[in-house]
Amino acid sequence: MTEKDILPIILALADNVWKNWGILATITIAILGWLIQRHGLHSRSEKIISSVVYSIIILVVMYAMNYTYKKLDQATNELAYIYMEKPCSQYRVIVPGGIIDGFLHRSPKYCYLINKLRNNTECKSYSYDGGFALIIIFFCWILVVSSFWRDSIWKIESQK
Repeated sequence: MTEKDILPIILALADNVWKNWGILATITIAILGWLIQRHGLHSRSEKIISSVVYSIIILVVMYAMNYTYKKLDQATNELAYIYMEKPCSQYRVIVPGGIIDGFLHRSPKYCYLINKLRNNTECKSYSYDGGFALIIIFFCWILVVSSFWRDSIWKIESQK
């Protein structure tokens, strides 16, 4: 594989990450809008069914994000491997702050090699981490599921 093969994969995976965030935001906003329009859920069965369905949706989105972040990490490591294996005479110029530079800095292996060659710590690695995504997803889940069960919020709204 060459960098010409791996870059479209990386860009597609990065696009998938944004699509997953869009799906999560759309579903969460739609459900909250539905709750506001309905003035909450009234029966216990509605609350249970809504909680279970939203939890399943959240689990699917969490799995998709975790899978995509892992594949993105693997693809950036593959790109770094391609650049590390080339002899110095075949290196193309990597523009600082450019797209390839950004993806290469996602690989700890690449940064380790660069720091070793330059005898400094100029290259700092940061990988794609699904941990932050999981925190945001968990926050959305708490927000929506607690909205299903908080009758006091909807009673105040319906009395106005």
